Amino acid sequence: MFDSLKTFIILSIQEIMQIKTHIAQQNTHLPSNKRAELLSIAIHTHLDQHLTGVDSDYRTQLRHRLLSATVAQHNYTISQLDVLTSISALDLDQSLKTELAKKWLHASTTLNFTYEELASYLNVAPPEAITKNRSLRVIVALCFMIIVMMGYTLLPRLQPLPAPTVATITRQNVTKNHLGLHALDRVYLITEVTTNDIGQLNVVHQTVPFGLNREPFPFPYKAFDYFAVKNYIADQRKGLIGSSMHFNTIITLAQANDIDPLFLFAIIGQEQAFVPTGSYRATDVINNPFNVFNSWLTFNTSLEESTQIAINTIKNRMRTLPDQTSPFIWLNGIYAEDENWHVGVRLIYQHLQLIGRENL
Repeated sequence: MFDSLKTFIILSIQEIMQIKTHIAQQNTHLPSNKRAELLSIAIHTHLDQHLTGVDSDYRTQLRHRLLSATVAQHNYTISQLDVLTSISALDLDQSLKTELAKKWLHASTTLNFTYEELASYLNVAPPEAITKNRSLRVIVALCFMIIVMMGYTLLPRLQPLPAPTVATITRQNVTKNHLGLHALDRVYLITEVTTNDIGQLNVVHQTVPFGLNREPFPFPYKAFDYFAVKNYIADQRKGLIGSSMHFNTIITLAQANDIDPLFLFAIIGQEQAFVPTGSYRATDVINNPFNVFNSWLTFNTSLEESTQIAINTIKNRMRTLPDQTSPFIWLNGIYAEDENWHVGVRLIYQHLQLIGRENL
């Protein structure tokens, strides 16, 4: 019953582009960052129109959860089901979430349901991110089973793969090479297997693209001179992001997501000049120095969440990086309206690399 809400779209990519175009046409005198703020405000206002019945105390939290589960994951079509799923993901008591969902459903939809049906649905409906992760694990497990059953042998992404030829592989090595689908971009299709006199396998195989991580990520995590970079940002640039607590937050998430922290700092340097200490509302800006969802002013969350959203955006964009294209320019296409944004990010990144890696 509640799944029928998926057919009721409250925001689409077409509407977002129409709003963006209208704002650009009506505000040509404003800089791009101000137009981005207007776009963010317009989207929040648009979503508010579809949250009738939700108490004002919870609207901001619900909008942020809704955008984090959709637009932040590059899903630009938001349905009424996304609203209900986001309500179920709020950090609230179960009875309060059920009451909140009940009021919204009565005010914004035409569904007929009982309180028990709604409570049961919210109790089993996982947050959007969890649903996606579970679905991905199921798909990965099924693919792995099918590949094994069909006789595929999986090899690590970082190991060079030769052209179709005859290779000698021991049974022990074949077992060790099953490292999981998340680390692969291609597989070996085995077409013939024979055994020689000493028990080795002669395997005729062909390289087949697998479709995950087609090209190596251009900004993998790399070691750097911690104190040199920290002192540069905190002392020379007077950046609040250089304080130990904030600096370490970026590094921890960078390690967990295998992304170069210097690249993340370069984006913060371009977006907010490392958040100058003592500047206007610096303690608010530090919550979203990447300006995800257009501006820290309209999406003020936590440094942890905004960093993770920025990382997700970068990773998703780099998966479609065309050959012979600068990753800085490619990211510019979705990250900023300023066509020269990538120039600043690249220069800051190169400078941070010079400071942080010249003595390693």
